[in-house]
Amino acid sequence: DLRLEPLQQGRIHAIPNGFRQARIIPAGSTLPRIIPGRGGPVAAANHRKSAADERHRVDRWLWFARFFKSRSLAAAAVTGGKVHVNGERTKPSREVAAGDRLDVTQGPDVVTVVVRTLPSRRGPAAEAAACFEETDDSRARREAGRLHRRHERQLHVAPPSRPDKRARRAIRQLHGRDPG
Repeated sequence: DLRLEPLQQGRIHAIPNGFRQARIIPAGSTLPRIIPGRGGPVAAANHRKSAADERHRVDRWLWFARFFKSRSLAAAAVTGGKVHVNGERTKPSREVAAGDRLDVTQGPDVVTVVVRTLPSRRGPAAEAAACFEETDDSRARREAGRLHRRHERQLHVAPPSRPDKRARRAIRQLHGRDPG
C-alpha cells in the first residue's frame, strides 16, 4: 500500500505504509514498484503465520532448547543419527512443529521429549525448559542408567600402584594389543 500526498509543485511525497521516513519522488518519474508479499515491515505484517503454522529446523530447535552448545554441534548430531523425529532418522533441515517427538542421544542416555513450543530465540535455561516435555519413561530410563553407572564406579577397584613394565605388558596382552 502506498499513500501519495502532494507536497510541493512538481513533487510527490510517497509514504509506504509501515515506514516513517518519506520518499520524495521527482514529478516526471514513475512511482516505485511495490511487489505484494516481498520484504519490508508491510509484507511482514501482512504475512504473519499463526502459531499452529510455525515450524523450526530441527537443528535450530535443539540449539534454542539448549540440548547443544552450538547450532553446528546440533546439526552434526542430527547428521550423525543421534536425533530421531517421530521415530525416524532425519536431516538437520527437517522441520519440527509442536507435538513432534524427538529422541536425542546424549552420551550413554537417550532423552525422549515432546516439542511443546517453538522459541523465537536461544534464551535462558528456564525459558528453554518450557519448550519441551520429557516423557516419563525417558526420565525413568535416564535415572536407571545413572544409578547403574554409579554402581559400576563403586565396584571398580583401583590398583594399589601404577603397573610396572611387566604388568603393562600383561595388560596389553590381555586386551589383545600385544601379540608377543
